[in-house]
Amino acid sequence: MNKLKVLIADSTPSVRQFIRYALEDHFNNIEFEAANNGKNIQKRLETTRYDLIIYDRDMPLLKGDDLLQWLRSHETLKNIPVIMISSDRSEESLKKVIALGADA
Repeated sequence: MNKLKVLIADSTPSVRQFIRYALEDHFNNIEFEAANNGKNIQKRLETTRYDLIIYDRDMPLLKGDDLLQWLRSHETLKNIPVIMISSDRSEESLKKVIALGADA
């Protein structure tokens, strides 16, 4: 059985670990990759196929809004599900990331 490949991108190591452990507790067929800044995220996405991206909206070097716009305009990557995480829980912020193409 092929493992699902998940990219967890957050600048805080404890957040990345928390997400990973939470998913590992419920799913044993997931392979994880982690990133602590957005510098090489676009290059990685063009060379590695991910089944899910969990991305901090406030990542250094590539903000979540910019990633979403780029991803959704990229023909081969536009259908990858993206869960955007953020400390900003305002209705305006949530509406914006959904409008930009976040799945959750």
